[in-house]
Amino acid sequence: MQRISETAKMYSIIDYKYIDKDCREFIHILNNLPGIVTHSCCSGHGKSTYGICFLCTNFDSLNLILSSLKGKLKGKDFSWACVLSESYSGLFCTLDSVENNVYWLYKKEACEQAKIICSNLKKLILKEKKNEEKFISKKEFAKKSNL
Repeated sequence: MQRISETAKMYSIIDYKYIDKDCREFIHILNNLPGIVTHSCCSGHGKSTYGICFLCTNFDSLNLILSSLKGKLKGKDFSWACVLSESYSGLFCTLDSVENNVYWLYKKEACEQAKIICSNLKKLILKEKKNEEKFISKKEFAKKSNL
C-alpha cells in the first residue's frame, strides 16, 4: 500500500497538455478514483490500439471501471479488454480497445468508444455517491436513536 502512495506522489502533478488529447478526459476520471494511479496512455493514432495502463489498489474503483467498459456504437456492441497482473504496488491494469478478440485499430471508433466509456463511468460514480449518501454512520444512527 505504501508503494502505490509513493507512485501516486510521482504521478500526482499531471500536466494534461502533454497527455494525448483523445485520452485526457479518461485519464482525468481514472485519476480521481480512489486507489487508481494512471501510468501511461495512447489513443493509437490510427496505427495501434487505444490503451491506458494504471495501478490499482481499490477493488471498488476497479469494479466501476470494469462495469463501464461495455456499450453500443452505431448499433454495434463493444467491450474493452482489461488485463490484470500483480505488481509490487498493487494490480497493474491495461485497458485496450478490442473487437471480436482482435485489437481495435481504428482510431475514430476507439476514441468514440472511449467517450462512451467515460460517460458510463461518470454515471456509475454519481450513482455510487448517491448510494453512499443514503447510508449514515453508526455514530449518526446512535445520535438519532438516542443510543
